[in-house]
Amino acid sequence: MFRYTCKSLFEKHKLLLAFQLAIKLEMMNNPNFDYDEYLFFLRGGVSMGDNKGMPKPQGQDWITDVAWNHLTCLEAQLPKSFNQITQGITLNVREWKAWFSSKGSGPGTGPENAQLPGEWETKCEDPLKKMIVLRCFRPDRVNFAIKKYIKDSLGK
Repeated sequence: MFRYTCKSLFEKHKLLLAFQLAIKLEMMNNPNFDYDEYLFFLRGGVSMGDNKGMPKPQGQDWITDVAWNHLTCLEAQLPKSFNQITQGITLNVREWKAWFSSKGSGPGTGPENAQLPGEWETKCEDPLKKMIVLRCFRPDRVNFAIKKYIKDSLGK
């Protein structure tokens, strides 16, 4: 089905189709799959400008305002999985900056393959959770993370 469908798709749409297939298989095989996390990954943080979360760490220009808003929304909308992530970032700014700045200009490099700082690597054992954090900080690296997710889920 995948090969047949791909005959009529542009290359960039094949990635989307493969990701959808991988997610649907995960939903079927994993009874603990959190659909809200998947929606957050797709949409990001949706807020009405009423950001009442922890303030962005002072002097940390590498964290964009958009990224911080996504992180505060993440903490508010998915507290079961991401409770106190903004506090964790504020307390370990140096480690998070190192993760954020992981070198990478192609697949197999960059923050999508680096371990998350502190306890967040174990809290985000599920690849989707890690991709959510990556999406908040580095939306430019999400395609590489999606390719890795597909490869790990469906194979090459």
